[in-house]
Amino acid sequence: MLDPMRRYAQSWGIKIVFGLIIIVFVFWGVGNMQGDKATVLATVDEQPILIKDYEKSYQENLRLVKNKNPNVTDKELQEGGFRWQVFSNLVTTKLLEAQAQKLGIAVTTEELRAEIAKIPAFQNESKQFDPKRYENLLKANDVSPGEFETDFRQQLLLEKLAAFVGLPATVAESEARSIFDFMREQAVIHYIPFSSADFAKGVTISDAQIKTYYDARKDEFATPAQVKIDFVEFTP
Repeated sequence: MLDPMRRYAQSWGIKIVFGLIIIVFVFWGVGNMQGDKATVLATVDEQPILIKDYEKSYQENLRLVKNKNPNVTDKELQEGGFRWQVFSNLVTTKLLEAQAQKLGIAVTTEELRAEIAKIPAFQNESKQFDPKRYENLLKANDVSPGEFETDFRQQLLLEKLAAFVGLPATVAESEARSIFDFMREQAVIHYIPFSSADFAKGVTISDAQIKTYYDARKDEFATPAQVKIDFVEFTP
């Protein structure tokens, strides 16, 4: 759509987050298209992917591909699984949005406005956000402010999620000290080797001592009941 806008909104780093999603439920809704269900292409983790959203994404991606590769044919796109790639991207986005919600990550209206104001395509000669320029540029690309802001908010959300996943783990100073001390810990052991046979010769144990030892530790010498059975199998 708008390259100057897209380059500020896209973040390929979010792809690494896909590995965090363990269970994915995708149900195609084509076989049961009645009433409102006729507008639903698929359901991902209980969130619908609407047919109109898929068509919109397909047309936008198709336009971007043909802008970069004018000679590419529809046949080549279909053989390359272009439609499935578009659908797969929508599924990934839904899953990432759900993950962001679980983590409490969101984009406020103030954040959205501030980021839109930073886009050079919407700024005047003084580098200030120009509402008229904003509206005219969107209108020229057949995009309403609501549509653009929804898409842009989504992109910002995914960027925030990618940044969150990329944050380094923090370790408390006490934990670091404990690990450091453990890794550097050393022990000095003094020992004298001897043969037990040298001591066994002069040791005598009476039956009474054995009985006393056994009576005090009967549980240690107990074994589960065992049965030996001999049988002959007869078949009619």
